[in-house]
Amino acid sequence: MLTEPVSGVTRWRSTAPADIVWFDVPPDFIAFHRPSGKTHFLNEASKLLLNKLLSEPKDLGEILDVFPSNKARRHVEQMRDLLVHLEGLGLIKRA
Repeated sequence: MLTEPVSGVTRWRSTAPADIVWFDVPPDFIAFHRPSGKTHFLNEASKLLLNKLLSEPKDLGEILDVFPSNKARRHVEQMRDLLVHLEGLGLIKRA
């Protein structure tokens, strides 16, 4: 599993849009990652994260700020785990 650097703030961004081919399979999505040749099943929130929120580098706080509810702050560790997981799959990278 990937870990954060000892110092500094980790920022993530999506891989190149051409790296992922999307298929809409309501209510979810299938993402074919061309570089790895792997297929991933994702929900709408993950697709939003990959296609919109991380089109420019953002840190965890900036990502959570997008969500209007304070509930998002209660899920800091879950969001961090999701980012690390997506990074491990090659769908996002550290910027």
